[in-house]
Amino acid sequence: MRYVSRRVIFNVLRDIVLLSFGLFFSQQVSAELAQNLSIGNPKALALGNAVTADPPGIDSIHFNPAGLTRLKGRLQETKLLIADVSIIGEFRSNEEFDAFQEQTGIYDPVANTESELSSAAAYLPFYGFTELPVAGGVLGGASVSSKDSNMTFATAVYMPFAMGMVREDDDPGRHAGRKMAATRLTYFSPSMGLKVTENFSVGVSVGFSYVGIALDLDFRLANTAITSLASGLNDICATNGDTFGEVCGEKFNTYSTLIRMEGEFEKPLSLTMNVGFLWDVTPWFTWGLVWQSSASDELEGDLRLTFSDEVWNVVQSLGEFGVGMDSRTLEYKASQEMLLAQHISTGISVRVLPDLKVNFDVKWTETSIIETNTVTMEEDDEMLALLGTFIEGISANEIVFPAGYEDTWNWGLGVEYDYSDTLALRFGYEPRRSGIPEDKRDFMTPFGDMTLYSVGFSYKMDVTSVFDVALGYGKSVQDIPTGSSTNGNDNRQDNIIYNPYAGLDVHTELTMVMLEMSYRSEF
Repeated sequence: MRYVSRRVIFNVLRDIVLLSFGLFFSQQVSAELAQNLSIGNPKALALGNAVTADPPGIDSIHFNPAGLTRLKGRLQETKLLIADVSIIGEFRSNEEFDAFQEQTGIYDPVANTESELSSAAAYLPFYGFTELPVAGGVLGGASVSSKDSNMTFATAVYMPFAMGMVREDDDPGRHAGRKMAATRLTYFSPSMGLKVTENFSVGVSVGFSYVGIALDLDFRLANTAITSLASGLNDICATNGDTFGEVCGEKFNTYSTLIRMEGEFEKPLSLTMNVGFLWDVTPWFTWGLVWQSSASDELEGDLRLTFSDEVWNVVQSLGEFGVGMDSRTLEYKASQEMLLAQHISTGISVRVLPDLKVNFDVKWTETSIIETNTVTMEEDDEMLALLGTFIEGISANEIVFPAGYEDTWNWGLGVEYDYSDTLALRFGYEPRRSGIPEDKRDFMTPFGDMTLYSVGFSYKMDVTSVFDVALGYGKSVQDIPTGSSTNGNDNRQDNIIYNPYAGLDVHTELTMVMLEMSYRSEF
């Protein structure tokens, strides 16, 4: 009895260590789903990101580098982005879950509670994880082209994606991340637009980017089988004293924090490419196409696992299984695979009236590129070698996690009305479909289908000076009934995927409000 029980406890410990590594996968997914949401360009935001055939100034570098040919002279652009992001979670019990808790005598403190963010954050070069009073930043770029040249050269600083958040230490959402951040910062983007004919242009840009992710999470293992085991162990311990060693010294509760996981991974240089085409078919009809390349990067960093008192007591009793540990904190040098999906967008810009223009884009993102996620250890690890003997995808220095995400097709619509020769009013609409299947939705990546609404204006101060403003509002809502997601609240006893809210009905609401401004002028 003593041997069997300890073997089962070891399996619990195995799952905790294994799944801790896999949680960085969710950071990758979060970043992927925020791709092309906004790079801080007010024209693009105000037109629902439907600008492939109507590229926005120097930020054509990202949206369609062929549009650079429309810029003449020496121009500089400065941008300001301010964003307010709210993520709310609700975790509701149900009759079946209440009965299970009553049966085991172990209760989930998260049941019937709510979660919300306390502050914004970012992962920045040289600074690492940084809490911010408000999400935002100042970015910019420059372009050069002589008036009689058919070529335009440019570079810009922008963020294809950036997100970060902080929750209070007692927030029930901390099991999906107390602190989280993911950043892709393009700090150098040499680009060229070439006017091939009077009506047809091509362009190419190369992005030199910094990529970083961070996660600080209170890990728990809310599996019904393990909770039942904990209940049985606690009952036996109460009857037989120290039968199971020091684990009997405390109540073993899988609804409590079992491990605190902290990790940061980064790569200073990641290369991507954008290729675009722009064709003025008629004076009133323009077609555009852009291809944004994929990227596969190995981010290097540190991962630290700190066992709770209950788990540490278990670890100390496992010497007979060849798992000897001198410290309650495990530290690893490791690398994390980070994938960026290729993206293709095509669109048209039609001037339906002399003072009214309509843009429409169709977009495809190869999210299914995320078939697996791999964490590689710098050195062979005794624990991983042991796990690899009976778990597929694990070796002494590598863990490979299955994914299963889907490609996405989206579209965007933008309308621009020329109120006067100097003032243009803009309106945008972009429904964004998530690449996460319904059976993999969770609170760590609360990016369900999102609808983005936007308004803005452009004011021409003189021939070359333009001031743009945009306001965007996006909302994503998920209702995840208990047992419907293998990544969130699955009730199956054999599900070892991180499942922190098993048995609970989960409701998430992600709301984004973005204010963007830019000023372009000669220099």
